Amino acid sequence: MGNSASEITMKKLSVAALTMGTIGILLGLYIMFEVAPYLEYLDGITNPSRVMRGEWMRTHNLKMNLGTGSMGLGFVGFIMALVAGIKSKETLAWVASALCLVTFFMGAAYATHMFS
Repeated sequence: MGNSASEITMKKLSVAALTMGTIGILLGLYIMFEVAPYLEYLDGITNPSRVMRGEWMRTHNLKMNLGTGSMGLGFVGFIMALVAGIKSKETLAWVASALCLVTFFMGAAYATHMFS
């Protein structure tokens, strides 16, 4: 017996959610290891010039935009994986939902004042 169409659809939904979670995690790690330390360095400059203030603003906007993107990917991926997990009871969907939840909170840590 072959897989039904809904099982195949739920598997595709799980894979899409896992991909979204992976991309979101990579964005969060980029923020954590590249953008945030550079922003802290710029914060530590005691007498910044106009150019450095502009650089700080661009870096801060980059951190906020990437964090918001990561948060959005995590939220949408979590909903997709949750639907797939409930309907198909597939392990991949539950792994994807856990990954997307971590992605959401990584994005929230940098894009909101939730943890500050």
